[in-house]
Amino acid sequence: MTKNILFSTLFIVLLFIGCGGEGTWDGPVLVPPLLVAPEDGSTITQNPPTFIWQSVENSEIIYILEVATDEQFNDGSIVISATILPPDTIYSPHNPLPSGEYFWHMCIMENC
Repeated sequence: MTKNILFSTLFIVLLFIGCGGEGTWDGPVLVPPLLVAPEDGSTITQNPPTFIWQSVENSEIIYILEVATDEQFNDGSIVISATILPPDTIYSPHNPLPSGEYFWHMCIMENC
C-alpha cells in the first residue's frame, strides 16, 4: 500500500516495504500495521506531521516508523527512524520537516 501527503509543499508517500534495509535486522519481519494517516496523496499543513496506524494484536512487538526523501528508502534518504512501543499507535516528530516530497512506511518486529 502506498500513501501520499503534502505539507504545504511537503509531499509524503506511504509504502509497505521492509524497514531498515538489508542486514539491519536478523529477527522475523511481521505483517505491517494498516496506515491510517496521513492519507495517500494528501496535502497537509500540520508540520511536524502526525503519523497514525492501527494497532497489531501482539504484546511482543515493536513498531518501526521510517520517513525518507526517497521512495526506496536508500542510504542517506531516511530523515526519521523511530521505534514506538505498543500500545502507542501515533507518532509526531519533535521537529518540522522541510518542504518537499517524503515517503513513509511502518513495520513491526518481535521485541527481543
